[in-house]
Amino acid sequence: MSKGLTRRELLRRAGVTAGALTLGKIPLAAGPASATGGGAPLLQLARVWATAKTQHLLGELDETHTLFPDGSIELLLWPGDRSKLDATGLRYEITVPDLIARDLAEDARLAGVRPPGPVVPGERTAYRTLAEMDADLDDLASRFPDKARVFSLPHKSHEGRTVRGIEIASNVSKRDGRPVFYMDGIHHSREWPALEMPIMFAFDLLESYGTDPRITNLVDNARILIVPCMNPDGFHFSRSALVDVQGVGHPAIGNAYWRKNRRNDGHALDALIPGYGAHGVDPNRNHAYGWGGDGSSGSTSSDTYRGPSPLSEPENRNVAHILRTHHVAAMITHHTSGRLVLWAWSWASDDLVDQQLIEGLGRAIASRNGYTPQKSIQLYIHTGVLVDHAYGAFGTISYTFEHATSFHPSYASTVPSMYTQNRESFLLLAEEGVLPPELRPEGRSLPAQIEQFGLTGKLHHAVLTGRLVDGDGNPVTGTLDLHQDFDVRLWRDGNGANPTGQPSVPDAVDTTIDTEDDGTFTWHVNPSTRPYLRLAGVDDVPYRLTAQTGSLSAAVDVVANRGDVLDLGDIQLA
Repeated sequence: MSKGLTRRELLRRAGVTAGALTLGKIPLAAGPASATGGGAPLLQLARVWATAKTQHLLGELDETHTLFPDGSIELLLWPGDRSKLDATGLRYEITVPDLIARDLAEDARLAGVRPPGPVVPGERTAYRTLAEMDADLDDLASRFPDKARVFSLPHKSHEGRTVRGIEIASNVSKRDGRPVFYMDGIHHSREWPALEMPIMFAFDLLESYGTDPRITNLVDNARILIVPCMNPDGFHFSRSALVDVQGVGHPAIGNAYWRKNRRNDGHALDALIPGYGAHGVDPNRNHAYGWGGDGSSGSTSSDTYRGPSPLSEPENRNVAHILRTHHVAAMITHHTSGRLVLWAWSWASDDLVDQQLIEGLGRAIASRNGYTPQKSIQLYIHTGVLVDHAYGAFGTISYTFEHATSFHPSYASTVPSMYTQNRESFLLLAEEGVLPPELRPEGRSLPAQIEQFGLTGKLHHAVLTGRLVDGDGNPVTGTLDLHQDFDVRLWRDGNGANPTGQPSVPDAVDTTIDTEDDGTFTWHVNPSTRPYLRLAGVDDVPYRLTAQTGSLSAAVDVVANRGDVLDLGDIQLA
């Protein structure tokens, strides 16, 4: 079992006394500024009543993902935000007058309190640091070399960090066409459980292999890619912050609540909160599909700053790289808070091309973890988000999980039970969204929504099969590349304009596998027609399949719709 630092070790390393309180095991000096005569509270929560027509007024403010039953939403107010909220003219009330004080008190109340239950895979005593996450990834790959390998994504962060993930599959080094399931976490720096959920799933997949039949079946028949922290700079800034709420001893007030990445746009630093208003793009407003619209901001000082252009951020380009180079059949991106399962669209209430599939699976997995299932726009309008990009541009069955009821609640009281609560949802989506019907485990009790939406027994992506042969018809081994160039639609306002002045940006699918020793292949791929193109009535967009061995090659165009199983027969190389 992976261990965290003890409370005494954490305090000693931080150079604070054992009497200090801890927020998620990060040392904090006791007593918020407002409780010690130090002035106004640093952070507050506000409940705001906005309609669909007025939500755009909140686009520059920091939302928490909490939606109240009457449709009002929750905002995190930083210094200066109260005046911005006043300027909107919207009705609001301050629900938490001092967020740091509330979290200090809650952490003190729950410190070390773990609900009863078995130890879960990857459980610790505290949230991982970035270094501890990296060490755990390396440890898993070392302990399970035939089933796990650590990979590095090509774009370093603004502060020079390498974004790392782990690939899990039986015979993991084999470059075959198994269906792909993807998970990531930490788009937003302060959402520490969003790192814990995917890495604990990695521990579970590897440590339970061979004893848990469902996990064994999944690892044998699919390829699982996990990037626990896609925003390493922001997470490190948040997770390692010493927050001195009395304003003495350390200047990093409030940094544990940092949202964005750490792009520096050259503004003067705020004396109270180093870097606040001077750094950062919101990574979940920088993905390409729908980029540039309502629910994001063009102001560099906004907590929802979308960046100067779509995919301007290295963190987002890394996620795009995964989607371009793998046929990700289904995926989960993890966030806090709100206890929600969200799916596209985040910018419109229009039905999806695959509405029954996406809604049916969404409601089914939410029935397993008890979260509220809904289209993302029902939370509030936001654009440039991953769930829209992965589905709209690549056809991936995509969901956002919003965990917990605060950004980083006490670890012991929350995270182990959170994983237990979500484990069945993770497995269900991986099985139903990724595996073909004949490879899904038998004897499971399926949620009613699987049958209600007509999903039982259906393949939810496409499969290509065939064999490579030489000029004499003899089977040969080789490499297959599947490529497609396409454009990704950006946001368009009422006049059809986008902040970049462009309606779209180019993108591509560029994937590669090897054949079996007898020249045959089975390749699980996403539909060749992008869902957003199908919305525009564009069909029959082909992939270009190129096969090669040595100097011999062949190419064929392939149109693959969702649910197709296409036998390409013998592909003769010349």
